[in-house]
Amino acid sequence: MTPVEHARIAFKFGQTNDFFLWQLQRLLMEWQSRNFVSRLTNQSTPAWQLALGVAEEVGELAHAILKHEQGIRGMQDEEAFLEAAGDAVADCTIFCIQLCTSLGLDFSTLLHLTAEEVMKRTAESVKVP
Repeated sequence: MTPVEHARIAFKFGQTNDFFLWQLQRLLMEWQSRNFVSRLTNQSTPAWQLALGVAEEVGELAHAILKHEQGIRGMQDEEAFLEAAGDAVADCTIFCIQLCTSLGLDFSTLLHLTAEEVMKRTAESVKVP
């Protein structure tokens, strides 16, 4: 079974390896349904909007890293940089968790199984064209 198949089953039946992430995903789902329901469709935020949220936050992270490397716009200060970068990473994660909910996937299961697959890779096993 693929990580996505495992994540679908875990989401559907509430089976997960990480209770904290499972609980966080449920809390975010409740928060999102209370605060971000379309008045026109009476539906929660669609997957495409959540994916754009991920992209926006990745852009903020890239911006903070670039300005830190250039030493401009306040990002030369290490604390300000870490604050901006940390906030962007956390926001990316929250959007990814909400996207998984929208797709009916358990974030924790997907994260754990995909990390296991990634850690099996070596520099020699990954062929770069």
